[in-house]
Amino acid sequence: MNILLEHLLRWTGMMFVSFISLFNVGGYDEYVINVDNKNMDFGTTVVSNKPISLNTQKTEIPLKVVEPKKEVKVETKVEAKKETAVPASEKVKEAKTLEMFTGRMTGYGADCAGCSKVGNVACRTKTGAKHSLTNDGMYYTDDQFGKIRIVAAAREKFPCGTIVEIIKSGQEPITAIVLDTGGSMNSAYAKDGTIWFDLAYVTQADAKVGGVSGFNYQFNVKRWGW
Repeated sequence: MNILLEHLLRWTGMMFVSFISLFNVGGYDEYVINVDNKNMDFGTTVVSNKPISLNTQKTEIPLKVVEPKKEVKVETKVEAKKETAVPASEKVKEAKTLEMFTGRMTGYGADCAGCSKVGNVACRTKTGAKHSLTNDGMYYTDDQFGKIRIVAAAREKFPCGTIVEIIKSGQEPITAIVLDTGGSMNSAYAKDGTIWFDLAYVTQADAKVGGVSGFNYQFNVKRWGW
């Protein structure tokens, strides 16, 4: 019984609420309430989207351009060493004396009695060429001793290409090469070992031909043959 009464009261309440809501019984009006609080100042700020012109001064800072270092090429000049021509006499002095002799000295010209009509000497040069006193002169250019005189000697003792330093007191030393020979010199050496050198000139008429004749000459051999 109590349960039925409780349900009845609950249903009656629900119907009452629905009735009021449906017919706005005891309803209320909406009012706009404006609260004017004059004592409050929030200091609102007006925001503008206009650009602000700043009075700024443009200062140009010069840029320092650093150029790459240029490679400096140092040219080293190597000066060719100039060789001073050493006179044949100095070269002979520097060269070791292999053997020393004392003997006779004479002179002859290319047109002497018994000599070649064209002045050719008896020996060939180092390169195998002929040398003519008439055409090529009384000097020979040697690879080792330079420009030197030509002499005749006994071939049995002094082979072609032999270098000899001729020394006589009171005279300038003469450097010569054996490129010629003679029958008298060969015979003298074969007979008693006489050392005899004959200095060559272009012609027999040269006044110096007879001026070199004499004995007790010193002959220093600096090279044997080629």
